Amino acid sequence: MTTLTRIALRDEVDATLEALIEKGHPYDAFASKPEEQQVRAALYDRWTMGVTRSLAMVRGQVGLTKENVEYIFNTNLGYGAMTRGLASQISTPVWTAFNNGRAASSALFTKQTGRDPMQKDMVGFGAIFGLTEDHALQAMLDQITIAAGGFWDQQLSDSIKAQLEAYFAGEMTREELVLKIEEMVNARLAIGGQSSLPSSYFDNLAVHQITRARNVGAYYRAKSLGAVHYRIMNPHDRRTCPICKPVTQGQLYTMSGAEAAISGILTARSTEDLKAASPWLKVGDDPANPVPPLHWAQCRCWMEFVFE
Repeated sequence: MTTLTRIALRDEVDATLEALIEKGHPYDAFASKPEEQQVRAALYDRWTMGVTRSLAMVRGQVGLTKENVEYIFNTNLGYGAMTRGLASQISTPVWTAFNNGRAASSALFTKQTGRDPMQKDMVGFGAIFGLTEDHALQAMLDQITIAAGGFWDQQLSDSIKAQLEAYFAGEMTREELVLKIEEMVNARLAIGGQSSLPSSYFDNLAVHQITRARNVGAYYRAKSLGAVHYRIMNPHDRRTCPICKPVTQGQLYTMSGAEAAISGILTARSTEDLKAASPWLKVGDDPANPVPPLHWAQCRCWMEFVFE
């Protein structure tokens, strides 16, 4: 996103800051449902396009073999197909979530110190990002495409191939094979299918990455405003899970520790790197420097900073 585009959005960002200061509760400001929905819609769109093309090609294939059906799925649901054009579709919601996090830190700074964050750094916080933040945003976009693009190969491909193996090992006409494949696709691969893994995966991926964007944006803004420590916060209601509850009891964590954790997350270039840099917590874990989201699927924690 260019500097001119950011400047054009500055009024909207400033309005967000004013609203956050008025609310005084970061979690309310972190209700990024529109951003989650936009990322989810983009993921659904790419996947549905691949599923539709796969079915059309299966129906039109004259010599139907297990190998060419596998090739059709790999071509339409693999990394290249899923990531083509995805970054441009998700850049705005990810940028918005990142900026909402920055705005929340600015609001918290004002609440704790009584000072104007604009006067603190003499730079309009919404208009100009540093190179570090530019790189952070790009890294988070890349991670969504990595996670989406690797979904077929890492989570579905072997299972679907095994099901195809069973179909082709039986005595079926071509028409019966096509019908069987269509039934399997509609149940297991179509968004909203009876046993569809893609819909739940993409739902959780959208929430997970928008939560990360908000918190990373909040961290970088808080760092620029002189934060020295942070806490992990949670609404602490009936939905608070046993993983998050022990980590959100007011413990103070260091900004330098968070920086090391975030750096590891942002330099990850594969799903394996991501898991190593930010392993999902289990019940009873006591991490040195937790950075939300703390676990896969629906983590509602956020970072709250302490300013001098």
